[in-house]
Amino acid sequence: MTDADCLRWRTSLAELETTVSDVSANDVPELAGRLEALKVRLVLRLQTAAGAQVGEKGDEDRLLDAQQAAAFDAYITQDNYLSQHRGEYAQRGAVFLPMVKRLDLSLSQDLFHSIAGRRHSGQIRLDITNFGNLLDHNWGVSQRLIQNQILTNATVDAQGRATYRLAVVNGALISKSLQTNAGIADVYVMMLSFRYTFQ
Repeated sequence: MTDADCLRWRTSLAELETTVSDVSANDVPELAGRLEALKVRLVLRLQTAAGAQVGEKGDEDRLLDAQQAAAFDAYITQDNYLSQHRGEYAQRGAVFLPMVKRLDLSLSQDLFHSIAGRRHSGQIRLDITNFGNLLDHNWGVSQRLIQNQILTNATVDAQGRATYRLAVVNGALISKSLQTNAGIADVYVMMLSFRYTFQ
């Protein structure tokens, strides 16, 4: 890390410390986000678009081992936003979950019959919500973030520098940003109904 880089990071931290002295309850989420972004930026500093060699540890590349560094690099590469903004602050509101497109279908058949001179009518109706999911299990399914804090458990190495661990999900290092939801709105639902009308 160059002297200019050190000065820049110290200046960023000093600005945060100055801001904290005048903080109100409404400002806490924004300050926490700025601090988290600064922490992640420090970790990503050497992983520029050219890319640092996996396993090389610079002053801000502080994952605990080569396996974690490789997994972190793969995580950044698979994410559209992160891969295009390596080493930058994440902008508020810059990332959206993928749009979900759903198609519902409703079929109805009217029936008429006269009994003892009176007209009786009925309607059989089939409603299928999220009909596209009936055709293909990948259609009409929403996605969610697996983890919004991918670096956890900050510790200190022998030189007093912060080190981080990549988040673990289901016993393995996190490898992708999004996962498929499995709620009632993400599967097709059929409802068969009958309406009877008499006069």
